[in-house]
Amino acid sequence: TRHEFQIAIESFVTEGHPHIFVYSRKADGEQDNHDIQEIRDVINNYNQYYTEYNDIQDLRNQIIRDFR
Repeated sequence: TRHEFQIAIESFVTEGHPHIFVYSRKADGEQDNHDIQEIRDVINNYNQYYTEYNDIQDLRNQIIRDFR
């Protein structure tokens, strides 16, 4: 949730952890949601990890890749 995201960002800023990974399902041809763009901008400002996935298998593959 947005609240959990904010807590994680605040902790990262003050403590240097946790590292933050955000996975977002790609929109089906729709324009980016304003909230998603805002989260992406925050993630990028702190050099954390934002990635989009196409389907559940793609999500699984990305999580496996990111946590190796």
